[in-house]
Amino acid sequence: MERGLLIAGRSGALFANLVQGALDRGGRVVATREPEVEPEVPEGLGEDLSYVPWNPRSLFSARTLVLTAMDRLDTVDDVIVLMTPEGVHSPFHQTESALIEKRIDNTVKGYLFLVKEGLAHLMRAGGGRLVFVLSDGGAEVLPPVDAVVQGGLVRLVDSLFTYYADEAVEVHGLHASGAGDSEAAAWVFDTLDSRAGKTAGRWVRFGQRTGIFGGRR
Repeated sequence: MERGLLIAGRSGALFANLVQGALDRGGRVVATREPEVEPEVPEGLGEDLSYVPWNPRSLFSARTLVLTAMDRLDTVDDVIVLMTPEGVHSPFHQTESALIEKRIDNTVKGYLFLVKEGLAHLMRAGGGRLVFVLSDGGAEVLPPVDAVVQGGLVRLVDSLFTYYADEAVEVHGLHASGAGDSEAAAWVFDTLDSRAGKTAGRWVRFGQRTGIFGGRR
């Protein structure tokens, strides 16, 4: 897989497995990094992996992230966005307003800025893949703040399925809940490598062949 990948999202085991999985398949990766978190997959693998700080609350940071990825990789073929809950578990009526505002800024605003800049690059490049990986830990019901965020992001992806159906950019929605982190990452890349033409434009859930949430093209 001689591809350049920009992988963005919150640090954690699934994020690390996505980075490692891309490297194992011959990809060259630029990944986001939270300043206070040490990456689980270290740099030092030649020029195949580098990290770039990302401030989700900043459009400038999203733009810098994409431009840096283009510079380091020469070409960005895939933009992979990992969407995971922030984990606001306090009773909603007791949740501090400042925390709600921060979570909305770091997720809804952050993903919107990132997707906007990543999609703009892929459109200018004449094609590529915009891949959303959704993982909610298998929860049937999310806490209120997480539910608002995930619901909005799912509808964003549904909208992109429709509005970019006739463009050269492939939009993929992969629901990876229900699998272990390494298994989920392997499934993401196996799906993209072997079934890319069949899964673009709709949601696909781990372990199922049909779409979820309805979004199809």
